[in-house]
Amino acid sequence: MDGQIFGTYLTMMSLGGFKFGVYTAAYQQLNRSTQYKWGEQEVFGGWDNLQYLGPGQDTQTLTGVIYGEWNGGFQQIDKLRALAAKGEPQLLISGTGRIMGYWVINQIDEGQEKFAAFGVPRRQEFTINLRKFGDSAGRLGLVDSLVNALGNL
Repeated sequence: MDGQIFGTYLTMMSLGGFKFGVYTAAYQQLNRSTQYKWGEQEVFGGWDNLQYLGPGQDTQTLTGVIYGEWNGGFQQIDKLRALAAKGEPQLLISGTGRIMGYWVINQIDEGQEKFAAFGVPRRQEFTINLRKFGDSAGRLGLVDSLVNALGNL
């Protein structure tokens, strides 16, 4: 069953052309970590002076489980690996339509268990690490992918 049949309300989040959702790879946990850079100058006999230097790394980690016989088939992790292998930042859009900017896939971890005939896993666990690409994405000619991604929602 394809989540697109029922509309976009089934999409939890989209990364480029890949939609996370009940009928593909549904994540059960999302963790986000945002760092901020501060320069430090030591002061004799007093508190160090700090100067804000700008944002640091912004990362997200998605963990979930895929039951390939039920939702989306066994190719979901392969599709994400192919997306990562393009080496291009991908537009990240939340399920509520919030545009979160461009992100890259840093790492994909996969575990398989409960095997059926021919070694086909009935359960795949995944962890995907994303990192924010930066605000210069629009200047690098990636604005067209925003238009394409919005058309795919």
